[in-house]
Amino acid sequence: MSLAEQVMATVLRDAGHEFEREYRFHPKRKWRFDFVVVPVSEKIAIEVEGGIWSQGRHVRGNGFMKDVEKYNAAATMGWCVLRYAPTQIPRVVEDIKDARLTKREKKQRRKVGQRNKGDAKST
Repeated sequence: MSLAEQVMATVLRDAGHEFEREYRFHPKRKWRFDFVVVPVSEKIAIEVEGGIWSQGRHVRGNGFMKDVEKYNAAATMGWCVLRYAPTQIPRVVEDIKDARLTKREKKQRRKVGQRNKGDAKST
């Protein structure tokens, strides 16, 4: 585990968030998220992007393209992927709150939409 990932784990624990490490989210690919917030059913993933200033894998052409493929696949599967450079890690606690709120709002809108469709059929 990198130093930045250790810091992320500490921040999450200190805020009372349970998490899973190296969570394999795709049924066919070997892709993993650095962290997944528990309960996993909320589909909130966290990625710590290292090597930004040292031309690490995540910012070089091929590595960047593979990350794009992974993150797009995750999005199509309903995952909210929160990505952080090491200096951005302190923001994660607030971002998790926002992600949970957004997911609840979307769920509520779907319920309202389904009710409205049912009301329209009965008239």
